[in-house]
Parts: sequence; C-alpha cells; structure tokens
Amino acid sequence: MLTCRQASALVSSGMDQRLSPAQRIGLMFHLAMCKYCRRFRKQLQIIQKAAMRYDEVLQAASPAGGLSNEAIDRITKTIHEHSH
Repeated sequence: MLTCRQASALVSSGMDQRLSPAQRIGLMFHLAMCKYCRRFRKQLQIIQKAAMRYDEVLQAASPAGGLSNEAIDRITKTIHEHSH
C-alpha cells in the first residue's frame, strides 16, 4: 500500500507523464481509500486547467503570443518592490 507521500508524488508525476500499470493500480487503490489524496489530485487538476486557460488568454490577448516588454518591466519592478 502506498503512503500519502508516495501517492501525492505519483499524482504529480502522472500530470506530466504516463504512469506504469503498477503505479496506476497502486495509486487507484490508495485514492479509493484516502480522501485527502483524492482532494490533492483534484486541486492539482484545477491548477493545471487554470494554468492552461491562463496561457490561452495570454496568447489571445497579445498578437505576439506573450507579454509586451513594458508589461514585463512593470511586473518585474512590482515583484522587486514587494520582495524587499
């Protein structure tokens, strides 16, 4: 039986690559019994969908498919101001 730490690592890995059959089965059994890991998987799925949607919005908003140099400069300046 997988631990929650192992299951969360597999959930995360499974977002980027195909898990082996043994990994998928182990994860399936763990998720069937652990509501916390099911919740973690759902949260990762929501974050992934939001990130993909955000990328689509950015590409649609800019003819070049990215931020203007001025926008990048403003964001960078704001980050530096708030990190000190």
